Amino acid sequence: SVQTQTGQPVLMPNVLSTKIFQRHEGKWLLVHYHASQPHLLLPEASGDARASNPVASASDAADSVKAVDDDFYKAFGELDLDAMVKVWASSGNVTAIQPDFDIPFAGPKEVMESWQAIFRHNTTLLVISPSDAIQVAGNVGWSVGSYEFLAIRRDTGDTVHLPQVLVSKIFEKQGGNWHLVHYHAHIGP
Repeated sequence: SVQTQTGQPVLMPNVLSTKIFQRHEGKWLLVHYHASQPHLLLPEASGDARASNPVASASDAADSVKAVDDDFYKAFGELDLDAMVKVWASSGNVTAIQPDFDIPFAGPKEVMESWQAIFRHNTTLLVISPSDAIQVAGNVGWSVGSYEFLAIRRDTGDTVHLPQVLVSKIFEKQGGNWHLVHYHAHIGP
């Protein structure tokens, strides 16, 4: 639950969240938190309250994570499940929280089935101007950002326009290569 400004608790069932902790001076610190509640509509934020375009960290590791992130967006835009599989780690520790679903997906089979369902449901998926800030700590990297999204539904031909989708992705370096291990997206305010 959360509290209102008056201190009254508000029950928020079915909140999906992603948290990243980093060990610093012997303590675990929260360095990233992403939560969403499917189908919850929030009031529009003022222009001043919106995040500015993030800046990626400058390092070879961040550049390598960015290349995998770019491959993710390419596979997404081309509805290419085979290319999407190559972006993801093959370990059993992969997870995804998709904006069209009320449940998280865990394990490679379920995660890829979620992408297959999204690709099957649409004839076109277009990500406009993704702006991801990329951070790396050791063998783990993460990107946080937002993008504009357009889709054309296969069954109706309707166009879906989402002006702001908020996204967190976690990458892990395995066998010398970076792979996606977690994806969390939700529709912004």
